[in-house]
Amino acid sequence: MAADARKMHGAFEQPTDELPPDEIKILSGRTLEDIRQNQPEPVIRGGLAVRRNLVVVSSQGGVGKTTAEEQLLVESSLGMPIFGVEDFRPIRPLRGLYINAEDSIRNLNYTLARLLPSYGLDRVPYDEFVVSECGGRFVLDARNARELARRVNGEGYDIVSSDPAISFLPDDFKFIDPGAVRRHLSEGIGYLQRETNAAWRTLHHDNKAGVALSGPADWANFARLALHLEPGDVDGQIALTTIKSNLGYRFKRIVLERDPATGRSTAIELERYGDRAKPGSSADANTVLSKLFVTDIISLPEERRTKDALRAALFAKASPLGIKRTAVREFVDSRVEYADRKPGRTWCKVAVRLIDDDGESA
Repeated sequence: MAADARKMHGAFEQPTDELPPDEIKILSGRTLEDIRQNQPEPVIRGGLAVRRNLVVVSSQGGVGKTTAEEQLLVESSLGMPIFGVEDFRPIRPLRGLYINAEDSIRNLNYTLARLLPSYGLDRVPYDEFVVSECGGRFVLDARNARELARRVNGEGYDIVSSDPAISFLPDDFKFIDPGAVRRHLSEGIGYLQRETNAAWRTLHHDNKAGVALSGPADWANFARLALHLEPGDVDGQIALTTIKSNLGYRFKRIVLERDPATGRSTAIELERYGDRAKPGSSADANTVLSKLFVTDIISLPEERRTKDALRAALFAKASPLGIKRTAVREFVDSRVEYADRKPGRTWCKVAVRLIDDDGESA
């Protein structure tokens, strides 16, 4: 495999002709029939992968985006619904290419050795270009983009995934320079979208503050679908939340449960845009309230009045990570029940209502 990878890498070093100058094409009076016959073509339904369009997935390191992407490529190669979501069924078994510029082949083997047997496979069902096997770097500049497009067209790949975006940039690249990012996207990924018939996906990193898509806003603007992979609410779960959606993608958040033995994830919760809560009954009231409210016990000086306790509850550590503010729903004075915890203080049981960044109830 190393010899094949070096041969492939060598092809990228060969100079090619310059692109022809751009032409101004003004369209006039296009018919509705023509518009209907020339729609974006999905390779994975539900907007998850569309030919000649880019999907970018961002996360912090270690969350599991590489493993999730390997699973997507396996399932799309087999024609299976991605993560078990019927909306994400491939149009047929897809021909895929995975380009990894960060991990060694042995590190990729570690996850694949657990993942593949869960599908009854004894080999990887998609093609791989592992840059580390070439003994160098692979910069996605205009020259290499043209050669990669030639290879993608020649092999007839339906879907191509690159991992991670930062490893395809030049050494002197100014990552926070919007102009440099736009040139890279236009000459690299943009050229691949224009000149091939594949659906393109790239994995990205969060910035140091944990915000998705490190760098200028161009990363999200250029993609038709931008997703954020983050840890779930409980161990063993991860969640895909939508940063930007287009071309038929209808999910606001998807919670995945990952099998620790195989690394394979299955969707257990789907939240679509426009979903509304179903009418409930008194029988499930406690279940609903448990999702909306968090109860904590805080310590307050004895002489404080109830309204002081309510004010102090705003600063109680009762909200989970990611919830910026809390508002008190109810104050319960449990002085008798908790009086023995510490002399001279009143322990108050407080239920707080979680508030998201937009001021709406979470």
